[in-house]
Amino acid sequence: MQWSLIFGFCSFVISLYSGQYFISALGLGFSLFVMSSFVENLGKGLPVLHLMSSLAHLQWILAAWLTWHLFDGKLSYIMYIDEKSYMQLAVPATMSYHFGLFAFPHYHKSEWKVLKKKCISTLHHNVSGCLVIIGIGLACQLLPPTPSELHFLRYFFEQLRYVGAIALLFNPTPSNLLLTGAIICHGLFFAIKTSFFHEFFLWLTFSGLFLFWNNERLNKKKWILISFICSFFFLIQVTKHDYRRLIWYHQKTDYSISLYISLIKKKLIEGEILTFEHAHGAIARINQGWINSRVMYFTPTFTNYGKGTTIINAISASLIPRFMFSNKKKAGGKENFERFTGLQLQPGVSMGISLLGEGFANFGKTGCALFLFVAGLFFRFAFSLALRLATGNTLILLFIPLLFLQVVKAETELVVVLNHLIKGFLFTLIMVEVLKKTVFKCK
Repeated sequence: MQWSLIFGFCSFVISLYSGQYFISALGLGFSLFVMSSFVENLGKGLPVLHLMSSLAHLQWILAAWLTWHLFDGKLSYIMYIDEKSYMQLAVPATMSYHFGLFAFPHYHKSEWKVLKKKCISTLHHNVSGCLVIIGIGLACQLLPPTPSELHFLRYFFEQLRYVGAIALLFNPTPSNLLLTGAIICHGLFFAIKTSFFHEFFLWLTFSGLFLFWNNERLNKKKWILISFICSFFFLIQVTKHDYRRLIWYHQKTDYSISLYISLIKKKLIEGEILTFEHAHGAIARINQGWINSRVMYFTPTFTNYGKGTTIINAISASLIPRFMFSNKKKAGGKENFERFTGLQLQPGVSMGISLLGEGFANFGKTGCALFLFVAGLFFRFAFSLALRLATGNTLILLFIPLLFLQVVKAETELVVVLNHLIKGFLFTLIMVEVLKKTVFKCK
């Protein structure tokens, strides 16, 4: 952590002396500290909490700052309030979120080593079990449409293909690594087919966490690999908009790999990748600050503070089954978005106001920081609980990406996070017991 602190402090000092507001400089310095700390902890365990904090700082602070200073007035998604007013909310609240995530002692390096040994012991000679998990996930993708009440369950089963692929990393033979790569490529092809890439990005990131943890030799090359992955992410970000435009607005029905590859080749040949237009387009899609700033602009001037109503609704919607609660709130974010931003979304479009926006919409500036600290504490508890359960059944460790797939995202609001986390825990506990009694011999 030492070099991360030095890097963050130097960034803060440079920002301050370059004329930035103190609160902006503090946000930039702390954001870079958090993100470099995430990189530093790769290979030392599963830095899921570092990932959560890094994405929040990237999307709530860093991308917002870039919008003001590099692309002000040039983005389709503008910031609705001035930088100082926004940062006075975002920086303390996001830092509080980080402090909540790391409020009590972290899992020790020796404990991670014990967990890894248990995983290797369980999975090394159970390749067939990993293949069964992958097969279940792939088979569920081929099922015909299911009733809406079963969408969540089907979604979890479909994600098992990634869980099985990650399990193969604990027995890294050439054939197993090739199969893991094939599942990742399948995920990319599926993302291209649907033209939605976010879920694939998350699974690729989680797979990278396990890969670094299980292969210490990669730690010496982590910066090279991270640079490659970030370049790949950027390439997808700057081309997916044009791909969607071809599919959605020009009514092309060919959701093919060849169409997407030809689009990338065209842009590379014509030098259209590293352009100002594509750079600010990529930042616009990362920046959650424009929605947060709109919430601050609209609330409480044009609508009243929620005073905790969305929090209560999120908790009740996550704990009470739909058949017992006919007015149960649906996950997706459209209702809160329109209520607290005043912007109307088109049918079928859903956007979330994020935990930062939801905290302000309910409690204002001071209450938002406290809300995010408590949220961070809760997520830390959930992660610690998963690790504690994994000491008794190591298969649970493989399901951590599935558990936190929606939690790590910085654009989702509480109802989505809680709904996914609680249902994910129930699914995981049942699934690992079934696997334990059928295809695995856990220690």
